Amino acid sequence: YFSRNRRSVKVSRADGSGSGTVTALKPGTVEIVVRERRRRPSGEGQEGRAEAFERLSGTLMVTVAYPDISEVRIEDAPDMAYAGTQFELTGRALDVLGGEREAPTFQWTSSDATVASIDAEGVVTAHRPGQTLLTAELEGKRAAIALAVLKNPVADLRVEVETDGDIRTGDVVYVRAVATADAGSFAARVPVSMAFVATPDDPLGQAASGQLAPVPGLEGAWRFVAEQPGRYDFIATTGSV
Repeated sequence: YFSRNRRSVKVSRADGSGSGTVTALKPGTVEIVVRERRRRPSGEGQEGRAEAFERLSGTLMVTVAYPDISEVRIEDAPDMAYAGTQFELTGRALDVLGGEREAPTFQWTSSDATVASIDAEGVVTAHRPGQTLLTAELEGKRAAIALAVLKNPVADLRVEVETDGDIRTGDVVYVRAVATADAGSFAARVPVSMAFVATPDDPLGQAASGQLAPVPGLEGAWRFVAEQPGRYDFIATTGSV
């Protein structure tokens, strides 16, 4: 007996009676190959076989079901958001055996989609001030968080680029988005998205490209590296600003 995926399903060797034992290790569908131990000489039960001295064999599919879900969790969820902004929720599903379901597909819902809506991937869009309940459901198990949507305080958004002299391809450039409220004070905890538009030096050549990534632990900051020479315009957005 042979398993095509021994990490998911293992099979013991057959005893004298020809039987074997299948042990399920991980969920999924695995092919099992059953083959004779010894080769048969020509003429013994070989109807339909091309050659003599081959071993008879067969296959079967074994499907291991996922364990039942015991708990659904929503990880690192904020309790508030500003109107016009987006963020993503992350869910976890734990099973009755203490494991975690891989790549679970949750059903996400909002109790008031006019306040904040949520799509199938868990991306939340805050629309207007108010309260709503966001829920993740999988196989009858649920988890929910309360979300308060507030008026977006941002009145102005400024993009700053930290640089000393000329910038060459491969240099790391720090880009920062500074959001201020009506009174001119810094607006914290406001999600800001950053993008860039590239214009190459050579209009007939390949378009200029670069890599832009947020700086971990530093709000409103990104690292940028240009891969091609050209002009790069950075665009910061939060809500309607």
